[in-house]
Amino acid sequence: MEAQRIGKIGLAGYPGYIFLQKIRYGYGKQRYDEKRTILHNWYSALRSYLPVLYHAVDDGSERYKTKKQEYAKIKVLLEDVSKEIAMARNLYKPTFENPERYDPLESEFEEVLEGIQERLDVITANTHIIDKAKSDDDEDGVPAG
Repeated sequence: MEAQRIGKIGLAGYPGYIFLQKIRYGYGKQRYDEKRTILHNWYSALRSYLPVLYHAVDDGSERYKTKKQEYAKIKVLLEDVSKEIAMARNLYKPTFENPERYDPLESEFEEVLEGIQERLDVITANTHIIDKAKSDDDEDGVPAG
């Protein structure tokens, strides 16, 4: 199991991958196309993992109904992100990467990226996917995961 963990972070599998994309976004000097790709990777992992996380057998229980309602709310946010990712893909121009040339659409593109990030953060927070992320060096000395 240790080899599957992300660096020294106590998460593996999709939660670890989602955490990695979240911390990669905006780190260092990134081109706009890199940021857009990282956001898409984060979205794709959430879109793939959340149906599994929220899956429950329809046994008529309150737990099933609650999970179904929670996922329905998250699914709406995921659909919004999907539309914004498509919008970002359509707005993006390689000329945005040239710091010496300003394109008026660049600020609109930045707003779309910020909106994507905000929604992904809301989804990630509401689903508690990475809440258990903890470094091996944390004070209790017990690796998470």
